[in-house]
Amino acid sequence: IIFTFSYICRNQKNMILKLILFTFIISLPVIIYWNYIKNKIKVDKKLLLSYFLFGSWFGMCGEVFLDTVINKILKVPVPLWEYRILPIHDKATSSYGPIMWGIAAVCVCFFQHYNLKETSLRKLQGWKLFFIEAGFLMIAELYFDISGYFLFNEYFFYYFAPEFYHFSALVNIPFWWCGYKIIVKASDVLYSEWKLNFTIALLMVIILVWGF
Repeated sequence: IIFTFSYICRNQKNMILKLILFTFIISLPVIIYWNYIKNKIKVDKKLLLSYFLFGSWFGMCGEVFLDTVINKILKVPVPLWEYRILPIHDKATSSYGPIMWGIAAVCVCFFQHYNLKETSLRKLQGWKLFFIEAGFLMIAELYFDISGYFLFNEYFFYYFAPEFYHFSALVNIPFWWCGYKIIVKASDVLYSEWKLNFTIALLMVIILVWGF
C-alpha cells in the first residue's frame, strides 16, 4: 500500500482523495459482511492478511502474463481489456493494483472460509462449482469497475467485448476460476509463512509498480 500510494503521490496528486474513497467503497462489502458474521463465525485475521499479501501481487502478475500471451504472443488484434486509471505495463494493469487485488483476495477468503453456506458449497462439484467460484469473482469485478466508473467518470478497466457494457466479459470465466483456485491454495499454504509471504509481496509489488 505504501509503495502504491507513494507512486501515486509523485505522479497523480489530484487522484489521492478519489482513490482513498474508492478503497473505502470496494472494501465496504467486506466490512459489512465481517460485522454481519462476527457473532456467528470467528474470523482469523492472520488468514485474511495472508490472502491480501498474496493477492496484492498475484492478480497483477496474472494480468501482465495474460496480456503478454494473448496480445503479444498470439497476436490478437484487439486486447481483452485495458486499464484507464493509473495504467502501467501497456495498460495491462494499474499501479493501484496491489490494493485492488489485495481486497479482491480478501473477498475470496471470506467466500471460501467464512461463507454461512460453506457446508452446502462443499457438496458442489464439477460445472456448478466452477461457475459459482468464477462467477463470484466476476460479480466482485463488476462491483469494482462500476463503482470506479461513477467515481472517476471513466472505466477503471475497460473490456472491449460489449457484454456487461464493457465492465466485464464472459471470456474471463476460465481465468477467474484458475485465479480463484490459485489464490485459495497459495494463500492457505503461505498462512504459516507470514514473513516469507510479506517478503515476496513486497518485492513483487516493487518490481511490478516501480521496476519496469
